[in-house]
Amino acid sequence: MLGRRAFIQSGALALAGCALETEDDVSFALAPWHLWGNAIPLNTKVGGIGFMQTNPGQLVKVNYARPETWRFLFGFSFLTLPPNDAANKLTVLVDFDLIVGIGRTSISMHSFAQFSRADTPSNLAALGTLWTTAAYTSPVTVDYTAAAPVSASVPVETFVAQDIQCSARVRAAGGITGLAGKPLGVQVHAYFAPNVHIRPEWFTDERGDGSRFRGQESGGT
Repeated sequence: MLGRRAFIQSGALALAGCALETEDDVSFALAPWHLWGNAIPLNTKVGGIGFMQTNPGQLVKVNYARPETWRFLFGFSFLTLPPNDAANKLTVLVDFDLIVGIGRTSISMHSFAQFSRADTPSNLAALGTLWTTAAYTSPVTVDYTAAAPVSASVPVETFVAQDIQCSARVRAAGGITGLAGKPLGVQVHAYFAPNVHIRPEWFTDERGDGSRFRGQESGGT
């Protein structure tokens, strides 16, 4: 488990100079949500029997200054694929990992969402952009009435967080074929937004200084 201090420090470079700014600050050149969405390329090589994986790429960093319920949109498209081999399928996994925190602690959710496709390179290229606004939990007990408790993953469309870090990984395998060792690239997308976006500074007291918000929740980016 990561402490909140370590959680915040890991994104300090990305937020240098803007952590305490708000959209009401005329010196703030970027909108508070400029780090809430991103798209980056990821490159790897096709493995043989096993998967080869690229280093994770960080997509999103959110410091909201108050707990909130969040919605998300994940997606990816292929940028580079091996030459088509109609006799063999290529298996590609794209994972989105989250670290979310509230207060003084955080939780790491490995493979919070995963895309999995297996097809020939030409068919994969024709897929266009794949996307989702839902993910699946780790297996939880869903039926206590059975002789033995039944566990399953359940779909989720929201999660709770105050701070969010999102990164993505791509893995590919081609089996014992000519596809192994060939380059593969994808463009990954991640976007986050509060389920209900009510900015507390819209309801400041008569003094207009926001002093009624003791947790300084009006300063989140």
